[in-house]
Amino acid sequence: MKQNSSLITPLTTPSKEVLGDVVELFKHLCQWTVPYGYEDDYYGRMLDDLGWKRDVADSQTINYVLDLRNGEPSGIFCAHLDTVGDEPEPINLLIDGATARTDGGTILGADDRAGVAIVLYLAHVAKLPALYLLFSGEEKGRQGSSRWVGKHGKALQGLRFAIQVDRRNETEIITHQSGKICASDVFAEALARGLDMGHEPSNKGAYTDTFELRRHVPECVNIAAGYRNPHQEEEEQNLDYLARLCERLARLDYGALPIERVPELSDLAG
Repeated sequence: MKQNSSLITPLTTPSKEVLGDVVELFKHLCQWTVPYGYEDDYYGRMLDDLGWKRDVADSQTINYVLDLRNGEPSGIFCAHLDTVGDEPEPINLLIDGATARTDGGTILGADDRAGVAIVLYLAHVAKLPALYLLFSGEEKGRQGSSRWVGKHGKALQGLRFAIQVDRRNETEIITHQSGKICASDVFAEALARGLDMGHEPSNKGAYTDTFELRRHVPECVNIAAGYRNPHQEEEEQNLDYLARLCERLARLDYGALPIERVPELSDLAG
């Protein structure tokens, strides 16, 4: 539980050059670990400057929303702001070629800063028309996403898909979480073809925020983020993969993706 907000130094707003380069943006985000309850202290100033709106569940559970829908069929891009841990710690970031890691004194928190960097890029550089959600408390049982969906579930009607980049390694598109159907193989396979990076559908997911969205949104997936050893001091991020995935997501034709899953029926079956 959050003890003292002065323990963490807020992020500054990145320059246009940093915001326009997802790898540099990822590095900018990796200055502190951000346990549940410290998300607003760390990210709040930057997200305010970028035009995001707070959605407050309580003093510890604050989500951020940016609605760029323009009336055409669209979906959701989401990520979670928190990392594992109890108190924030400064990160000594090391870059070895295409690999980001720490000096071993802390976790890296690529889970899910890889996803956060991609969400910010898609919103502010690619400017894809979508609903963008940054959740708190995923590592503590999806506190932010479960409360947001409980409050705003009806607002999700009409959205076609939800995409989160929050899975280890580089090959999976998660369609099932904890045995529940969250997306159809048809959608995941079409997404994999569009990305053209060797991804394959997988039914071996655990839980992340798109699990909470599945009751309202037809196709909810979790794409591999390119990190390894999450929640450990040996955690590392493949930066080349991050850059390629972001570029492919930015130019994908989302209107061409087939929507097959029906949320209510799939939940009853799964």
